Amino acid sequence: MIPHNLLHTIALILSATAMIIFVSAAKTLKGNLKTSYVYTSLGILVAVTIHSLVEHLANSGIISNDNLIFTMPILVTIGSVFFIVGGYLIIKRK
Repeated sequence: MIPHNLLHTIALILSATAMIIFVSAAKTLKGNLKTSYVYTSLGILVAVTIHSLVEHLANSGIISNDNLIFTMPILVTIGSVFFIVGGYLIIKRK
């Protein structure tokens, strides 16, 4: 079985990589499409990357599970708003 800490580390690395790719792609775009990529990148950062980081910290015993339970819905909600704005801008572009 794979240790939880390793899984959290892999999730953190992959989500950070996805965010970096979206930010890099945004630099090559213009207008609403560029803005939508920026919002999508922010969504990945908040909903996925920071979420993974907080889970990793809780799994390592650095923060308590009570903080984890309180923080997760906030991060997912903020990240989802960024995803919605990014998606809306892509739809609006057409």
